[in-house]
Amino acid sequence: MPIHNAPKGANRDIWFAGYTREWTGVVWMGFDYTDAQHYLKSGSGSAAAMFAAVMKRAKR
Repeated sequence: MPIHNAPKGANRDIWFAGYTREWTGVVWMGFDYTDAQHYLKSGSGSAAAMFAAVMKRAKR
């Protein structure tokens, strides 16, 4: 469902689920209420990068 008055390609939510040998995790990015001023401009690559950063620190 498109976001009313938001530009084409605007995302309500982005997700990434991943795992390592030790842990499984899910990253969600978004706003509680999405509207023309509150939306995401990026895709799931941003959530994947967050997952990687957290896992890198956790594995120290």
